[in-house]
Amino acid sequence: LEPVRRTVEQVLSDRRFDVVHAEQQQAFAGSRPALLAGLPVVLRAQNVESTLWTFAARYRSTFLRAFFRREAAKLGAWESRCVQEASVTIALTRLDAAAIRELAGSEARVETVEAPFAGHLEAGERSLEGDPAVIILASRKWLPNRDAVWRFVGETWPRVNQVLPSARLHVFGISKSVDRSAGVVWHPAPEQSSDAFPRGSVVAVPSRHPTGVPMKCLEAWARGIPVVGSPEAVEQLEAEDGREMLCASGSEQFARAMVMLHENPDLKVRLVEGGREALKKRHDPARVVAKLEDVYRQAREFVRTGV
Repeated sequence: LEPVRRTVEQVLSDRRFDVVHAEQQQAFAGSRPALLAGLPVVLRAQNVESTLWTFAARYRSTFLRAFFRREAAKLGAWESRCVQEASVTIALTRLDAAAIRELAGSEARVETVEAPFAGHLEAGERSLEGDPAVIILASRKWLPNRDAVWRFVGETWPRVNQVLPSARLHVFGISKSVDRSAGVVWHPAPEQSSDAFPRGSVVAVPSRHPTGVPMKCLEAWARGIPVVGSPEAVEQLEAEDGREMLCASGSEQFARAMVMLHENPDLKVRLVEGGREALKKRHDPARVVAKLEDVYRQAREFVRTGV
């Protein structure tokens, strides 16, 4: 941390800046020289870290549950201080903005600026086995995603595969697994992201953690791939069930949604159109830049007036 602070001090002494942007809470500590110099600091919180740890505690042993909750409380106190010190804090979703205000107090200066994303990308040309080919993106390192993937493979997929025997689940991000579940194919992380979003596929987003943005949904929308997601994913994206994506909670609902997509091509078209419209409405990069510029102006005004 000290080398980062010294570097920031050096940069600030060499050049004049109007605003300092700290990307995520972890970077905020390094921005203290800017605060001491009276510069406005904008904190962009990609998720609420304490919420993630509180959520993760639910799925741990009794001993680890207590540890996770204790760490969540520490993180919450730290996040609160960061938000109170920042000139303005940016949340990516309305849900996160509300959670941040709850942590830091109703007077916290919090603005919602959605994640930017391209409105149209080409789907992958590589064909994958399965009718349909169901895609899920995994990460061994990020605990909420890892847990969601294993729950989906172990609890939800067997029911989907039962009602759609020709379907195949393609898990990207885990190249080797001891799991031998029927109809599951394991892949390493793709060299080209489009390879994980091939034409004719369906993307499953079973995430349950109540913070952040499921960026895989945005990429699926951009590439014209229909999405079946958890209620949490739907709420985070302010999506509507049946318009931008299908909402499914639990094995039976996921299986029912997959059957609906398999049997109704028109539904796929509506979801693709709805997803791309959502990107245009809420995630257009030009719109996001304009909102960011407004936040930076707010931050400068806050420091100038002290209110």
